[in-house]
Amino acid sequence: MHSDAIPTVIPPVSGVTALAWVGEAPADIDCQSVELYSQDQLNLIKQDIIIVQSCANQDQILCSLRQQTSTSLSLILIETPSLLSPYLANGQWSGEWQQEYDAFIKRKKLWNLKPNNNVELMLLSYLWLHPEASMLPRKVPVQPHLYEYPLLALWGVKSCNQVEWLNRLTDKGWLEHLQLENRARFSPCCHSSRLNYLDTCPSCQSIDFQLQTCLHCFNCGHIGAETQFRKQSGLECPNCYQSLRHIGVDYDRPIENHVCKTCHTMFAEAPVSAQCLECNELHELSALVTKNFYSYGLSLAGQLLARQGVVANLFADSEGNQMSLAQFCWLAQWQNKLAKRHGQTHTILSVKLTDGALLSERGMPLHQLETLQERICSIVRTTDACTQYTEEGMLFLLPFTLPGCLSSLISKFTELQETFTLPLHFDFRAVGLPADTGMNFQQWLMASLAQSELINR
Repeated sequence: MHSDAIPTVIPPVSGVTALAWVGEAPADIDCQSVELYSQDQLNLIKQDIIIVQSCANQDQILCSLRQQTSTSLSLILIETPSLLSPYLANGQWSGEWQQEYDAFIKRKKLWNLKPNNNVELMLLSYLWLHPEASMLPRKVPVQPHLYEYPLLALWGVKSCNQVEWLNRLTDKGWLEHLQLENRARFSPCCHSSRLNYLDTCPSCQSIDFQLQTCLHCFNCGHIGAETQFRKQSGLECPNCYQSLRHIGVDYDRPIENHVCKTCHTMFAEAPVSAQCLECNELHELSALVTKNFYSYGLSLAGQLLARQGVVANLFADSEGNQMSLAQFCWLAQWQNKLAKRHGQTHTILSVKLTDGALLSERGMPLHQLETLQERICSIVRTTDACTQYTEEGMLFLLPFTLPGCLSSLISKFTELQETFTLPLHFDFRAVGLPADTGMNFQQWLMASLAQSELINR
């Protein structure tokens, strides 16, 4: 490796884009230029694509690259996996690196969100630039918080606060849960996961008890250890001296087969309590704090934010009608119940931009996106509710509107096609309420829209 203060520049080999290589690059690498950096020169790297050669301290290099502003969002590839590479790298170096780099640059050109050291926006930008990436929790058994998200830890979010921090972004609609990775319980006092689960006496909470076979005399009701009843001639009650011959007639065996050595209470099952090994407090299981550790991905709203660079939905309504898809489905389901009870009729209209992929490739300018948003705001009535359910589509809930009375609204969308240089084409579908939607309203809605016929413009 080179230890010079200035990186070594290798002359172009073919007509491809430059990359940074931490370590010694292969002589036959096919790229326009390669800049070699030693592990002491990481702060000099400015490239969008970085290759890290296999070494003992690879994880330390990855941490340094993700921490510094100039390379925090770069495409980082590795030669061999390491402990932290699934959380900080973007895959392994291969002969198809140029395709990966081209896809990265293509998304970067569509990226209009500038983080300015805001960790929330940095995370959204990272997930946008690397669509295959997700926020994965890493198990850290030596720490009281048990799990952490390495990228957030490098960006200054404390490990003990990361779950709440990510849930806040999920509540904003920018992130979404991909998969429940694990669930853990924590002390409500010190929030440590170092818990010892103990069986305790239900009367005095002592842990000193034992299994003991007991007998119950039907004649006098005495309950005691079987050893107290056992005589040479057979079983005999030590209290009333009644001979016990037949189980179920003279005696039985009670289900209480635990005896506390501290308070001598007999009980059937020992309740489980959790003792925190940090603060030594004893808690009932119901009092423990439960945390779910998910893997997170960029939601539709987060993708739009990364592309538009403004905290607004492409189809947002300034009158407050914008809502999440889950909230929209809840509202529509509630209106469906009201419609059934009171004989009302409502309509859900789907408006989909059919050229969305083409506009994405061409990179629709931000000012045109804002203009489109303003025009749609003027179409939406304050009594309507709307949500975006795909990157190119939105749903309207139109109260007291028949499915056959949509021509006026559809014509307003059609007029938008004449006001933009890039082509705009919309598809319209509608379903009516009330309807039998089953248990899952969203699933019914998507299936019904898919099966409905296109509305003629």
